[in-house]
Amino acid sequence: MAGRLTRSLAQGLPNKKATFFLIALAVVVINLPVAHSAWYGWRLDRNGVDTEATVVETRRVPPDGDDYVVRFRFDRELDPEQEEWFANVDKAAYDRAEADGVIDVRMLPDRPATYEADGQQKGVLPWVITLVGDLMLLLILFLYWRVRPPGEQLRLVAIADVERCRPRTSLERLDDGSYVVCGEVAEIEDDAIVLDLGDQTVRIELAGHTNEVGYQQPARVTGRP
Repeated sequence: MAGRLTRSLAQGLPNKKATFFLIALAVVVINLPVAHSAWYGWRLDRNGVDTEATVVETRRVPPDGDDYVVRFRFDRELDPEQEEWFANVDKAAYDRAEADGVIDVRMLPDRPATYEADGQQKGVLPWVITLVGDLMLLLILFLYWRVRPPGEQLRLVAIADVERCRPRTSLERLDDGSYVVCGEVAEIEDDAIVLDLGDQTVRIELAGHTNEVGYQQPARVTGRP
């Protein structure tokens, strides 16, 4: 086929820094809700105040089910907005709230949305979701490192000076057998440089050609095997 034959072996793949950033971002996104809950739980234990909240409604879900829900409102001094909150509680706490019209609650004065009612049932679903998410992330990382290319180092001899380029990773083979390589400068030697393409590295012997691109900067160079 006439014209230039192009093979993008690494184009579009993130370099190591981007990969580590994406991994860190995924870890934060997966674990942030539980970490957020744990932080406010610690604050509630340390700085919370105990109060009696007025019961607005009590109901079972479904009507003959085993989930007991109590809706309540704090005093205006603690919650000027007079929001209504709810808690799933055990049957004993539900019966007391239904009979007395009040329920004991520990809450953060500066954040009424953080509270724990008498007999409140703490769900494990957020922890399960977080654990499953972490396990899936570990599995994805394991499969990636198992099936990714082995990362053998390609060796080329430059036939032109090294040039600065926009950040990207690519390896293109031309009709004449030469390669055009774009990647991040991973190593600089007196007569050679190494470009990091994410899934492999390419060592380019300069063969008298110049390199003005610095360490960890994107570079483009043409070379032959």
